[in-house]
Amino acid sequence: MYEIPYSMSQPLRRHETLDRARHSTSRASSSSVVTRVDFRDESGPTTRIVFSSSRVVMWRRGDVSRDEYEAMERAARVLVAKENWMEAYVHYTACATRAGSGGGSEWEDCARALCNRSLMALRMGECESAREDARRAAATAAAAEARRARGAGGSAGKWRGKAAYREGAACVGLEAYGEAIEAFLEAWRWAPRDASVREKLAECAANVETAYACRAYAEAISEGESPNAVSPRDGKWLKPIRPESARMSKNAMAQTLADLVVGVESQWRDEFRDMFLFAHQSPTTLSAMRRGFLSGIRAEIYDHAADHAQAVKDYRVAVSYFPEWARAWSGYALAIERNFTYNDVTRVEIASKTERGGYSDALIVDAPVASALWMKRALELDDSRDEYRREFERLSAKLSVELRDVLARECTGVEDALEWLDEDKWENAPEYVRPRPKYYYFYELMKKRINEHYPELPQPVMDKLLSLDAGELDLLLQYPRAIKGQTEEFLDVYRREGGEYLATYKTPTLTWDEVKALKGKGTQGLLTGARRTAIGATPEESIDPGSGFDLEKDTDHAMIGASGDDGLSRAELAGVPVKPSLPPDQLRDHTARALASSDAAPDTVRALEEAENSPLERRIKALLRD
Repeated sequence: MYEIPYSMSQPLRRHETLDRARHSTSRASSSSVVTRVDFRDESGPTTRIVFSSSRVVMWRRGDVSRDEYEAMERAARVLVAKENWMEAYVHYTACATRAGSGGGSEWEDCARALCNRSLMALRMGECESAREDARRAAATAAAAEARRARGAGGSAGKWRGKAAYREGAACVGLEAYGEAIEAFLEAWRWAPRDASVREKLAECAANVETAYACRAYAEAISEGESPNAVSPRDGKWLKPIRPESARMSKNAMAQTLADLVVGVESQWRDEFRDMFLFAHQSPTTLSAMRRGFLSGIRAEIYDHAADHAQAVKDYRVAVSYFPEWARAWSGYALAIERNFTYNDVTRVEIASKTERGGYSDALIVDAPVASALWMKRALELDDSRDEYRREFERLSAKLSVELRDVLARECTGVEDALEWLDEDKWENAPEYVRPRPKYYYFYELMKKRINEHYPELPQPVMDKLLSLDAGELDLLLQYPRAIKGQTEEFLDVYRREGGEYLATYKTPTLTWDEVKALKGKGTQGLLTGARRTAIGATPEESIDPGSGFDLEKDTDHAMIGASGDDGLSRAELAGVPVKPSLPPDQLRDHTARALASSDAAPDTVRALEEAENSPLERRIKALLRD
């Protein structure tokens, strides 16, 4: 039980209710009039609260104990359960004075009491007083957070979130939906998982004036274009418009949006709620909204201002972040068409990369094709909009018959049209730009040469032949007997064991004797021990292999580079395959050694060996080593 002072026990009019409760003393005299109110908790002793002049006296440690304060708070909760809002308001008013200038948890007691008193004011319909108390509670928590380094305890964030929520609820009662949105966004920052905040934001978005949404968009875009702290040339989350003279001011953007929103207010409110307000729930969605959604809004602004090139850039960013945004796809299609009409931009990239046989390339089409495709995408995402259907029918009339048929089928869509365009592009592309797998042209050449000997080979046998060493396969194809023997061997294995076994079958490479037997007279190579030889070659062949044997030796420009005379050799001019040879001076020494090593000149070989092992030669080598 408790006793209320005389001035508080009189009948109160609505506008006097909270003033009397706050200032619970007689105002007849300007002198200090002291009034005592006794609060008796059911589980504890009576607590006496002192009111003086026009305010409750600030308590200090020596005035009221902690137990007495908790008793008042318990009594207030009992009154709240009984829905006795006025008397609960009086109790919370007394509780709100406990936090003086001390530290510890006194500030938290004050913030809690102010939030609760704000709620009681809301229950009584006093929204203005509720907003004032909520702002005081937020200021108290913010000041405590600033003093945290000096030892202030408690969770300031929790009470800042509660105070912001109470302020938002009071603003809703006052029908100040713009201020309510800002307060609820602040509350969501401190409590991102609170479902009630989301519900309140949805309620505010459904009733907010479209002018507020336009100003909010313009302010966010203007802030996003401001210089980045890391790179001043870039914006915070939007790429600035260049040149700066082409950039629209914040007020101009807001006014342009106000013109665009006429007639589609409900759609804009839904987007304002779902894509702008709800994006503040997490840093990930907030970043996507700032970069993608605001790019789409800016695209609409500049498209309306006849800057269609900038609109196309911004729409492309918007649909990359929000591929399910139908209105952005529709605006993108129309912006491409206007950019084609007014700026003569005839080609548009509609796919960054298309993979074709390991080869990547952009898919670029005519502007009317791109406009029709993206309008079709908007229609696929939202088929309830008749304007999308009308625009698509108008734009598709400009397409080719084949592409129009692809888009007109019920079972096909934009993705099928993109695939058809990609295939059509490569079918009509020049051969030198077509994507081909590795060694494609080599394999095609070898297949053609193999088909001259074996027109119809099983595919596993053909694959096995192509897997041979390139030089060995080329040698086999030069001699019909050789390619026939190798092919018959693979065919025999294929008939006996099958294609899987043939793929792992290993055939020995050609031996040197087999190569000599194939090439015949004049074959040269390396013997065991890496000794250079001229087996079966005449002296003329050793001097110039493959150049006609009886012609005078000329310079091999491919070997000696710029040191030789300009022009081609006689063999190169005749188109005869020429094996690389040594420069003339090295070729003479090599020929001398080859002749000395032959069976016809054993004495010369012996003489060279004795000369290399002579005392004079050994002495020269020793001097060179030293």
